[in-house]
Amino acid sequence: MQLGLLHQFLNSTCSFSWITTFYRYFSLKRGESHGTILSAQQIILANLQRKLETAEGVDAVVSKRCIDKCRRLLLESTQDSLRIERFHSGPAAQATLEKTLRLVECYCASSEIKVAQEVASEAFETAKTSLGPLHPLSLQIERVKLYTQAKCLEKSSSVASLDMTTDFIRLVQQHVEVYGTDHMETIGCRHDLALIHLSRFEYIEARQILEPLHKRTMEKLGRTSSRTHPIANSLAACANMQGDYDYAESILYTIPGLPEAAAEPLEIDITTMPRQTLHALSILAAVLGAKDEDRKSEVLHQRVIDGFTAQVGPKAWRIYESAINKGQALRDQFKYDEARKHYLEWITKADQNFGVDSQYSRKMQKRLIDLEVREKKWNEMSEGLRSPSAQNPPDLRKLHGYRMGVVIFILVLVSSIWICSLR
Repeated sequence: MQLGLLHQFLNSTCSFSWITTFYRYFSLKRGESHGTILSAQQIILANLQRKLETAEGVDAVVSKRCIDKCRRLLLESTQDSLRIERFHSGPAAQATLEKTLRLVECYCASSEIKVAQEVASEAFETAKTSLGPLHPLSLQIERVKLYTQAKCLEKSSSVASLDMTTDFIRLVQQHVEVYGTDHMETIGCRHDLALIHLSRFEYIEARQILEPLHKRTMEKLGRTSSRTHPIANSLAACANMQGDYDYAESILYTIPGLPEAAAEPLEIDITTMPRQTLHALSILAAVLGAKDEDRKSEVLHQRVIDGFTAQVGPKAWRIYESAINKGQALRDQFKYDEARKHYLEWITKADQNFGVDSQYSRKMQKRLIDLEVREKKWNEMSEGLRSPSAQNPPDLRKLHGYRMGVVIFILVLVSSIWICSLR
């Protein structure tokens, strides 16, 4: 009966209204942004899909139809909403451009960054002409256009190949002029500027923006706000890249749900965790790797891979960052065969999803070459230890005499210090 009701809901206008109106309306009143709302809806649908896939004793045909609908519902509903608005209001109307912005954010939530960038670029040209470049909606669309452009550059080569800092500095100034300094749109735009600095390895500049921004959002919204989390993640990532590991951990543990997600043994379903918590978990795993806690780092990176794969699918960029870092954690534990198999598997996935020249494929190819070099050195060193000269034990009597000499010296030194203290 429940499956039948679910099937009716997913194929009715009720599901359309839930995606585009009801859930969004109440979530916005709780301080969410459109982007976090779309991510939350995607998690709900992904978890529903997983439960249907493992359900027993239900109609297999109806269950499959529901699973297929869950995969398409978020994007199709958002596309239909835009299509209807465009028909009624025209392509250049403000209402149509707002729905176009929602579609771009939906593509971003689904990790379809290239499509999002194309739609945002076209929408910005329309908004600039019909509303003007300083209209609030024009600024929002330009911001997401630049953000998706930067993400596309990260995947194909490197954002460092095109300096977008000037564009974002100008956009921040325009946001201050239109919205004010402490408006959430202005804070979001400053955060994007910090992300550009991070992607260009300009950590000092990024941290100068992120620290006051994090303090402001903590004071204004609190640590549990979903708008505070991405800024906290970026600040922690920046501190990690600067080698400030304790500070990075202190920031990460302000994010609700992280202690549970990082606990051993894991007592929660990692695939139900909010996306920003999974992101924080990936940064924590990188911090632990830098602190030589490689086994723990390996475990946490796998949790991140599992969580994002279940929620978003194989195109989420965070999955590949964690896959790269998990391979490094395996290598640093001298698990060379396991690391090699891991890299080869993920190189194939990156080639399939992003192309053979993608940033992720090239990174893992480099890590694989480094792995071969390290394994060769390790084997050579091991062979050297097994050679006849290395197998001859040292003269134990000489070694014992040396140790006794050291012990006597230490005792004499301690006695001298004690006598001096009595004086």
